[in-house]
Amino acid sequence: MHYFYHHQFSMLNNGHYMALINPPPPQVTEVEEKNDPDSISDIQKKSLGSIEEYDSAGKVIWSWESFDFFKKFPQQTLKSYFYEDVGSAKTLLDVHLNAFYFDEKNKAVYLSFKNISSIVKIKYPEGNVLAVYGNLAKQPGVQTHGSFFCGQHSCNISSEGYLYLYNNNSCNPAKPPEIVMMKMPATQNDTLQKVWEYSLSFDEKDPDGQTYSHFPVKLETPQNNGRRFFTTKFQAGGNVTELPDHSIFISMSGDCGRLLIVSPDHTVLWSAVSEKFLKDQDKWVSNDLYKASIIVDPKDMERLIWNAETGKDNSR
Repeated sequence: MHYFYHHQFSMLNNGHYMALINPPPPQVTEVEEKNDPDSISDIQKKSLGSIEEYDSAGKVIWSWESFDFFKKFPQQTLKSYFYEDVGSAKTLLDVHLNAFYFDEKNKAVYLSFKNISSIVKIKYPEGNVLAVYGNLAKQPGVQTHGSFFCGQHSCNISSEGYLYLYNNNSCNPAKPPEIVMMKMPATQNDTLQKVWEYSLSFDEKDPDGQTYSHFPVKLETPQNNGRRFFTTKFQAGGNVTELPDHSIFISMSGDCGRLLIVSPDHTVLWSAVSEKFLKDQDKWVSNDLYKASIIVDPKDMERLIWNAETGKDNSR
């Protein structure tokens, strides 16, 4: 196999599977580059992330390659959104496709590109881009809207049809991560609207009124004029899932190991810390997390334990 899976592998309602993959970079021949070097940009030599669907036998039945979309951007757009300054040179970003959501009912796939802070919505199975949310420049026939997130992870669609995600806030180091829920534009003249958010701040109160800290912060008063800057371990990862009662399950990335369930009115319904035991120090400490999942249906738990619908143990 010439590529690898990464970040997300999900089972669909029809029994198929969908996964993010990292394919080999597109082939640009030496003749093409020599004959017309100005038309061959660095982005045309990179693999920018793909998604594939497989049947139960593992056969690829659908795929979408982001390269085919991004390569159509004007050169100036590429330089503005796909490159970062490294010393005196500009280096091509890893756009970092890190999450997807397949809206099976409405036949649309949402793809999260962390390093360019954008969500790309494509029509399934045709593959044409329907909309772009975030920082990407406008393309002909594509709606582009203002951004409420930066360095995001774990994009989803809520039961009410809202786009929601884990916003790492990597462009705002003085701010904590957030859960952001947004109403998508209904017409071309509409804009993306934030309808709900939950800030993962360092002080929260549980239902009993007890105040606690979600995670440590770095205080560098002389350098930062007293402002609180959050550890860089919170600049990636994290995930969020809406539960059947409309509460929100949150897994925070980084070394705090914090898991939360929060109600729509921001009440913390449940909070826990993932821990590990340091034998040499004889103590428990918080455990690093990247993302976590929650099982709310007893039948799903039964299938996980027994590996069968009937509850029969097939592990032997």
